[in-house]
Amino acid sequence: MLAPYVVQYDNRPEAGKRSSNKDQLVFTTRQIIRGMPCSAKAVRGMTAFGAIFDEPCHYSRELGSVRGDAEVYRAVLPALRVFRNIGLGWDLSISSPQAKEGTVWEAYDQREARRDWQLTMRAPTWLIDPGWSDAQMAVERERDPLGFAIEYGAEFAEMIAGLFTREEVDAVLTRRGPSPPVAGRVYWGRVDPAFVRDRFGIGVGHAEGEWFRADWLKAVEPPKGGAVNLQAVLEQIRQVHVEYKVRRWITDQYAGEPIAQLMRAAGIPVEVQAWSAGYKQTIYSTFVSKVRARRAEMPWSAVLDRELIRLQQRTSKSGSVTIGHPAASGETDDLADVCAGLAHDCASQPSGPRRAWEVRPL
Repeated sequence: MLAPYVVQYDNRPEAGKRSSNKDQLVFTTRQIIRGMPCSAKAVRGMTAFGAIFDEPCHYSRELGSVRGDAEVYRAVLPALRVFRNIGLGWDLSISSPQAKEGTVWEAYDQREARRDWQLTMRAPTWLIDPGWSDAQMAVERERDPLGFAIEYGAEFAEMIAGLFTREEVDAVLTRRGPSPPVAGRVYWGRVDPAFVRDRFGIGVGHAEGEWFRADWLKAVEPPKGGAVNLQAVLEQIRQVHVEYKVRRWITDQYAGEPIAQLMRAAGIPVEVQAWSAGYKQTIYSTFVSKVRARRAEMPWSAVLDRELIRLQQRTSKSGSVTIGHPAASGETDDLADVCAGLAHDCASQPSGPRRAWEVRPL
């Protein structure tokens, strides 16, 4: 409906503000739809008769402010006030939920009040996407019950906090490459398999007294619109297994059986672990204690840095705690899960040499 009224696209610097470009749509009616940075400073000083806030529940995490959503919303209100005097000046917030705080939660919490000017709608995924099967929902719910309730059930959590601070992450990530293997040292391996959307996480680590050290980490990205090459990943695991003489590998139960079968066929010792919310909390309990005590060391990568700093601890009404990435952020925690699993293995498994009867040839 609007297409006939859009001014021709022109992204040249000399085109000025009167042409449509990657940041704005200009119409022949002299109206503009403009995309703005998520910042209170960027939106000040404007006049507008409509404002759309995209994912405001997550502004605080992105902006590094305790109430980033309130700051942005407060800065936009003066731009709308002129038009509200004549019955315009509307605002629309579209967001997946987070904790019970912020502008979206306050609007949702007051939805039963007599507010003729406010319309509130809540839509869980199974209403928007009726093609989502019960089997798929069951898998996601078992993996992370609270995360499922937030990301797919559109429910607010009692409390959400970042798992690690920037200082803690910077302290445990070192700017180095993989550590070479040391003879006589016991190494453990972890695989967090994914084939289409998520990264395929692989890692090897060892214990040094009370320390956990990750020696080798890799996140295999699936090609856009494609799947991870299983044979190529298996060859990578085989090479690392031979180089470090890894005592045992553990892989996630979900989507892990195909890679486990291939690893066993190649003579690589591997166990399949049921990845429940309780088990994830167990391994992260060890991992968090190591990180906060500054007794962990992992090679830096942009992927791992982003995953660690974006991890959240979510508390439900019943007091249960789950750990994961922000709801609807599109982020994954595959490499972080690998590091957490390795930290747990190094703390809970024997670090002495094998007995002769335990040796398994490749």
